[in-house]
Amino acid sequence: MRFADADLLPFDPSGSADTIKHYVTELKTELKKKQDEVRERNRQLEEGVFTATADPEKQYVPPPREPVPPFLNFAPLENGSEAYARAADRYKKAVAKLNDNNGATWQSPAIKDINAKLLLLERTFTTTDGLKERPWFKHQIYAPGAYTGYGVKTIPAVREAMEENKWTDADAGSVTVGDILMKEASLVDSIAQQLEQAEGKPGTQIPLPVRGEVQSGAR
Repeated sequence: MRFADADLLPFDPSGSADTIKHYVTELKTELKKKQDEVRERNRQLEEGVFTATADPEKQYVPPPREPVPPFLNFAPLENGSEAYARAADRYKKAVAKLNDNNGATWQSPAIKDINAKLLLLERTFTTTDGLKERPWFKHQIYAPGAYTGYGVKTIPAVREAMEENKWTDADAGSVTVGDILMKEASLVDSIAQQLEQAEGKPGTQIPLPVRGEVQSGAR
């Protein structure tokens, strides 16, 4: 009902911007955890821990040594998430300023253009090619896991590649999702700029969103 009656669609991208930054931090933490686990298991193999603790009455084969996961290039993700967060903050401040002035006065063409861009906020997280090996899933921030049924995977192009030790794919996914976040940031920046320019222009009085804005992309 709020969407149906709103002149300016009540979106707020700051929620998803904060959430995505958290997802990027999670990926970096997960990689370090995997590296530490492999290093520790290899150390135990070298010191004969598995052989020493094996049941002498049962046949036991120690696990093989594994290569330590390489460092990944998270820079595209970090740069993209930071750019998106800055753009979302700019948008939020622009809307707050207009609210403080009891709404902006805009010509109707500006409203239509801004709303059209707001409708693209979630769609910009998708790619035409979709996920590798599962191109029917287009969203690059959320997708069902390949082996989790409907259980969600966040930033799946990177997370699932890491889980399957596909490090080249993980690096490629970081670049893909980083580009997506840069596009999202550019879109939100352009909307914020229009909001800033709209202040004080003659036209129809427009009620702006108040508390409870829809958090685009936040789960």
